[in-house]
Amino acid sequence: MSSEFAIRTEGLGKLYPIGARPRYRSIRDRLAHPFRRDPQVDHAWALDDVSIEVPRGRAVGLVGSNGAGKSTLLRVLARITEPTRGRAVLHGKVASLLEVGAGFHSELTGRENVFLNGSILGMRRADVAGKLDSIVEFAEIGRALDAPVKSYSSGMYLRLAFAVAAHLDADILLVDEVLAVGDARFQRKCLARMSEVLRDGRTVLLVSHATELVRRLCHEAIWLDRGRVVDHGPTNRVVDRYLTETLSRGASIRFDPPEKLHPRGSLCVHSAELRGRREVSQARFESAEEVSVVLRFEPGDARERIGIIVHTADGEALFSSFAEAGERRDAGIATVRCSFAASVLEVGEYSVEVATVLVADPSDVARAHESIAFAVVPSDASDPSRPRFGAVRVETSWRVETLEQP
Repeated sequence: MSSEFAIRTEGLGKLYPIGARPRYRSIRDRLAHPFRRDPQVDHAWALDDVSIEVPRGRAVGLVGSNGAGKSTLLRVLARITEPTRGRAVLHGKVASLLEVGAGFHSELTGRENVFLNGSILGMRRADVAGKLDSIVEFAEIGRALDAPVKSYSSGMYLRLAFAVAAHLDADILLVDEVLAVGDARFQRKCLARMSEVLRDGRTVLLVSHATELVRRLCHEAIWLDRGRVVDHGPTNRVVDRYLTETLSRGASIRFDPPEKLHPRGSLCVHSAELRGRREVSQARFESAEEVSVVLRFEPGDARERIGIIVHTADGEALFSSFAEAGERRDAGIATVRCSFAASVLEVGEYSVEVATVLVADPSDVARAHESIAFAVVPSDASDPSRPRFGAVRVETSWRVETLEQP
């Protein structure tokens, strides 16, 4: 293997069983019912013949819809999951941030987990101690450093987990949706730190549904669909092709199984869908249309509100809206709709994600890993001569005032 590549995979495949698993049958059962057959188990390839090469010191973004195999690929590269076939070769130490708090021991304190993660990477205790102040300052967890991490909020988990992964001496950084939890200020810190990591010559493999984040940060992009590589090349070309095909498929997400977004909540999201005036799934809206987001979920135990966050194409949050529907206690699946005028957005690409927030702590927001991309296009009534800058369209008024003579 050539050392010019930090990551190389050859024919990588990962097979998972789906459906019912065969039931254990005792000898007595087999004698009593010799011709009874166990239920058949289907299989699905989460990764299918994935062959990629990532040069040293490059940032590569992984894009694709939910279930495309992005997170599975990172788990295989991190040696968490064994591939069914093929192989992956990585040159150098690997640090991974695959989910909030991954690799942390809940009973240990934040400080103890920092040293534990350093030892896993093969670092000496003295080397980790030398970086501890920088990690703590970045994570902004203060005195909670010496508290068990099981008492941390999801935001504290994320800040410390990212700080550890980004500050320890690793040659390759695997990051899966690091911006799925956290406020805008922390997201900017993450971006700045990842830029520093790249300037240091390290390799980053990043999974993100914020396509403009991938454009801004990554030299190359890989598009995965149903476990296969669809395209691999310059970031703008790959992302443009991915978005074009994604918008043409409609605009809905189904969480199968239903996803519990917040680690301290119980509300489970089943699906999200964008609809227009014809009440069908769509991802392109004229400026004169109304955008509706239809959410289906199991309400949970009244500790959470459910809502949406609308982002620009580069991942910046524009606005959010949350419903009191999380306070419902009746059984079954609830359906709620949030609508807004497309005219509040300038012509361009956006995304909407599902989020839940704790009633007792409105700052503790958890977001789904999958978002829905959509576009706003000019309507027939639009003024083609009007300059378009920014992301939101605010109705303003101008008046001429008499200038005072000096």
